[in-house]
Amino acid sequence: MMILSVLACSLLDAPEPAAREAFYALRDGNLESFEARVDMDAVVPQAFEGCTRITLLEDWGERAAAPNQGLRELGRTLGRGLLNSAVESAGPELVADARAGFGSKPISELCPAIQPGDVLRASFDVNGNLATGQLPIVAWGVETHVDAAMTKNDQGWHIVGLDFDKAIAEIKTGLEQPTP
Repeated sequence: MMILSVLACSLLDAPEPAAREAFYALRDGNLESFEARVDMDAVVPQAFEGCTRITLLEDWGERAAAPNQGLRELGRTLGRGLLNSAVESAGPELVADARAGFGSKPISELCPAIQPGDVLRASFDVNGNLATGQLPIVAWGVETHVDAAMTKNDQGWHIVGLDFDKAIAEIKTGLEQPTP
């Protein structure tokens, strides 16, 4: 019995259950539970930026097949800079809007370009009170993951950062592949 108790405590003390709790709270529109597992001030602007960048990839395969034009590359670079500036300046407003509208839309409408993957496949590497891991997503038909950072404090594990860069690179590659 003691071994089962130790095993149960160690599983509950892992970041994966906390990530699942965050997902279920988002799905169910439970702001209090969501904020218990997610640093909204840090994560909401990152999620907004990631959603915007991935949404803009819709026709990536067609654009990638076209001859490379310097003006198009300049436009992408400027667009990324404008997006970063907009996210930085609107960060507090984004978070306030996210809190005010929390639970008013189903997950599928929060960012239609990105759908959550199998939350049971989320995985994390733990190093003391820090964890880095992968949250599965599907975007434009490509299965990938968002890199996530978590920290542990007295209340448990919290998602404190999202990085969409690797996911975007994988989505671009997937969209460049010819469809069978």
